[in-house]
Amino acid sequence: MMERSNSTANTRNKIIRYQGEKIRQMIHEDGNGNSILQDGICPIYMTQNNNEDICFSDTNAKSVIVVDKMERVRFRYYGIQPKTEGTLQS
Repeated sequence: MMERSNSTANTRNKIIRYQGEKIRQMIHEDGNGNSILQDGICPIYMTQNNNEDICFSDTNAKSVIVVDKMERVRFRYYGIQPKTEGTLQS
């Protein structure tokens, strides 16, 4: 079971993975100590695949993030950048 947790005092978001009633893993920083999730109050939607990778949409950062079971960020997706006029040449 997984849940998203945040504190109302500082709205620091983290993902908590449970095994039964015990906390198995808390994910909030990458290997460099940077926050994986954008702080804020918007909801985070998440799911887990068979490899135990966690995929979640961080609506505070407007991104989708995949983290493996070792808490390494596999990738971040911010969407397709809008095209600006004049970038294509004929």
